[in-house]
Amino acid sequence: MIRERNQVINNDRNAKRLSKKKQNQSALTYSSTIVLVLVLLLLLDPSISVSAMGLLSTTTKTVVHHEKKSKNKENDTTKSIVTATNTNNNESESKSDSSELMILQEQAAKLRMEAESLQLALQDTRNQKLDREREKVDQWIDDLFLIGSESNKDDNVDILKNVDQVYQYMTDKRFSAEQIYKIFNRLSDIKMERSQGLTCESRSNCSPFMSLLLDAANKLDCTEKEDNPNKRWNYKIERILQKKLFARDWNIEYIADDEPEQQRRLK
Repeated sequence: MIRERNQVINNDRNAKRLSKKKQNQSALTYSSTIVLVLVLLLLLDPSISVSAMGLLSTTTKTVVHHEKKSKNKENDTTKSIVTATNTNNNESESKSDSSELMILQEQAAKLRMEAESLQLALQDTRNQKLDREREKVDQWIDDLFLIGSESNKDDNVDILKNVDQVYQYMTDKRFSAEQIYKIFNRLSDIKMERSQGLTCESRSNCSPFMSLLLDAANKLDCTEKEDNPNKRWNYKIERILQKKLFARDWNIEYIADDEPEQQRRLK
């Protein structure tokens, strides 16, 4: 379409140039004829030389003016053709830019959809990992504190171990400080869930599970390292847990300076 339009413009330009060339040739022929007549008159009658020279000057000016006018028209026509060509080129470039922009927008939309899909998949993976971790810690709690459960008409009653039994289990199973922290945090979450966020584990509102955990941890802390078969227990944790519970009575989240880095990363 653009090529055909340019061809038409070129044909028009050539036709106009040919027409102007013929006009210029006619004007020159006319001027030459007048000059020739005037020369003959001068030869026949020198007395009319002044009038003849005036007519010759006027004729020359007319021819020059006609030539200038023709050149100006030709320049205007050339400018119009160039402007039309530039306009066509600009329209073509504009259409090309618009199509490229649409392609880029479509690619960007696809990339956004892929990113959102990957983000959802990543979040789902994280949730599954948290669920598995929660189930694992819940199993630790059951094994650490419960002997069993008895059921009656109303509900189930958990039978808890005593402090010595919890201490012995922690020693035999080689519990680490990180595991105790996870149990502590999980017990705190359970208390919040059951109370719908109204109460939390604290020094003044401590559950039986939390009390057993603190007493057994204190007993492990007080055991001499040489007498403790649990070599993974290399950190005194009970005093930090006590401070955390005490701070919660004042709505403060306490983190000890010497708290293990693993606990700092726990959420």
